[in-house]
Order: sequence, then C-alpha cells, then structure tokens
Amino acid sequence: PNDDLKLNYSGNYVVKVYPDGLQDKPVITKRFMVVEPKVKVVPHVKHATIIADRNYKQEIDFTIYYEGYDILDPYGEIGVVITQNNRWDNAISGLQPTFVRDNELIYDYDEDNVFMAGSEYRNADFKSFRYKTEEIMGFGYDSTGHHVYLLKDEKRSFRRYFSKADINGRFFIKNEDNADNSSIEADYAFVHFTLPFEAPLIDGNLYVLGDLTHGKISPEGKMQYNYEKFAYEATLYLKQGYYEYQYAYLEDGKKTGNIAYIEGSHYETENDYSIYI
Repeated sequence: PNDDLKLNYSGNYVVKVYPDGLQDKPVITKRFMVVEPKVKVVPHVKHATIIADRNYKQEIDFTIYYEGYDILDPYGEIGVVITQNNRWDNAISGLQPTFVRDNELIYDYDEDNVFMAGSEYRNADFKSFRYKTEEIMGFGYDSTGHHVYLLKDEKRSFRRYFSKADINGRFFIKNEDNADNSSIEADYAFVHFTLPFEAPLIDGNLYVLGDLTHGKISPEGKMQYNYEKFAYEATLYLKQGYYEYQYAYLEDGKKTGNIAYIEGSHYETENDYSIYI
C-alpha cells in the first residue's frame, strides 16, 4: 500500500515481479494474506486429549464469537484454517463446529485439531561475515559470492526436551558489517546445511523447513545425500541475517512433513498458531 495503491478487500494475494512483457516468467513471487476482524476467535492450546498423544502433540480448541456478524448457516458459510509456525504442509482445514450456541461456534475435537509439537528451532546467524556465531563453522568467498558453512547438525528425535528462546521458524534481514540500511544493503550468501546420516532413506526425503522456504516443503529445501561424507546436504541462497529452521522428513506419496523423525516432539515446545476464519 502507498499513495497510489490501496487494498480494498481482505483475502489471499500474490506479489509477482516479472521482466517487462513477460508475465509468464516471474522472477519473484510472494503470497500474503490481508485479514480483518469480523469475528472474535478465542483459542485454547493444550495437551492432546488422547492419552497416547499427550507427551508429544498439542491440541487447538477454539470458539468463534460472532455477535453483530450475521451467520445463517455456520456449517456451510464458515471455513477454518489452522497453521503452526506459518507452515502450510501440515495446515488443518475443513473443521466444522462441534457445538453451535447463540453467537458462538465451538470447535472442540480430540483428534482432528492436533499438531506434532516438535522441538525448538535450530538457527543460523550470519548478520556479519567478519565473525563466527556459535552455529557457524566458517565462511568462504569465490566467483559465485559469499558462502556460509554451518556446523554439522545432529538428529535429536530421542533427546529430552530443552527450553530455548526462538522465533518459531521466522527470520529477519540484517547486515552488521557497516551497513546503513540492512533492508537494501544486506548481502546474499550460499548457506550450506549438513545433517550426518548413516545411509540414504529409501522411502522418502529430507527437507530444510521454515520461513526461509516459505513454510513449505519445497524443492529449494530438498537435501541430497553425500555418500562420501555419509550426510545429507542442502544449500540455500539467503540474504544476510538471522534464520531459524528444522528438518522435515517427507515420506513418498505424502504431503505433510514429519518433524518428529529428525527433531523429536515434546508437548512443552512453544509454537505459534494462527486460526483463519
């Protein structure tokens, strides 16, 4: 939005940048949503109701209060989408109210509204190319540009939960190397991820996942197995800053990545949930 452009409607949008006259060959696409508070949503995040899931899943119950907003058919007019940490591969949709009261729609499920709780995110901090943070093994520079080599990560599916402050998979752009304006002066780098693994998986693939891959299981985040190093590797081209990520396992034929396979899952994990009505 600016002096010449104003969004008039809430909904789903895409910013598309393309060379003049080549709309079918975009160089940048970025989707975003515009929301407006027509109803009030009160969530309740808790342990999973099913006993077997209580230690590693989180349940999202919620109530919609719609006083002053006409809803004649709550089962046909209202759609709900729940996301966890801006992820879209595991988004929950299609839920209908379990109870309807005067100006209230109650969504109280036991199985259909649960998420793997996961673990706190890993991070990569390369706001500067002059000093190494605790996650950085080293830097490089060649004809292709800057390179950031992260320390080898570890599989932590059977580790105990540990509390760690994070921003739930998000990132921010920043250049601490004498930049006056980080948003336009931060440089780019090839960031190298390494996850040691004894042998390649035969029924699926591993992916780097977070806002750095737009919250999706994407080709950019797919890891390749290095037989010489006995490790999965991936390289992402990222702008200088601070990033958080996890590793997701996607079984062949499935659409939802399994975080617990590499990261583990603990009900204590702090996550951000968004409920779109």
